[in-house]
Amino acid sequence: MRIFCAMIIAIILALPLKAAVAQDQDVLIVALSSLPPWKMMLESRPAGIDVDILNEAAARMRVGLEFRPADFGTCLKWMKNGQADIMTGLLMTPAREQYLTYVTPPYATQTASAFYALKHRAKGITSYEHLRALRVGVKRGEKHFPQFDIDSALRKSQVASMDDGFKRLTGNRIQTFIANETQADWWLAAHPKTDALVNKAPLKYQGYQPMHFAFSKKSRHADRADQLSKMLVRLIQDGTIDAVLRRYSPRQ
Repeated sequence: MRIFCAMIIAIILALPLKAAVAQDQDVLIVALSSLPPWKMMLESRPAGIDVDILNEAAARMRVGLEFRPADFGTCLKWMKNGQADIMTGLLMTPAREQYLTYVTPPYATQTASAFYALKHRAKGITSYEHLRALRVGVKRGEKHFPQFDIDSALRKSQVASMDDGFKRLTGNRIQTFIANETQADWWLAAHPKTDALVNKAPLKYQGYQPMHFAFSKKSRHADRADQLSKMLVRLIQDGTIDAVLRRYSPRQ
């Protein structure tokens, strides 16, 4: 895991801080919130699955990108008033469709919620009913799958963050911790001491959650949505997006 993180950082550092842009080339302002490993600042550089996919698409479209990091709420505000051109990692909602032009197809569609536990306990969590004997940590406000989300009989303990969840798990304050698999695996890869104590349980929920790029309707580049849509189809068909996803999957 430590080697994996070092490899990712080395790849990021090898990239130019800002892509070379031709004098007459359009430059898109990208509102970049943080959701590792999908999007983040790594060694002061934009990185992650979303960033790599968008960089590849932009290079083929011959447009430049300027990433502006901010919290999620600020990024949405920029998109609403046209201060940013494009944003990544967005679920499609009626409210957002008022000010966003979504790019289809989605660049990612599958999500998984996994249960993590100390190694001696993880292999025994093979069915949903096994959760009833355990105290389950769940990040405050996070949704996973309907059966779990509405089950008031489970002993759920809210945690503040990924760090807090794994700290409580290794401290035996909870017996299992449910988290988004991609995000949790990335976190564990960056924290080898915790990773050495924890395993993923056989119980896992796989769901459909389409993630989109979207343009601000106030962007002067909003007409590029169709061009990006066609480019995403190519990136899916030629295996580029699958390759990026594998790059950020330490447990594959």
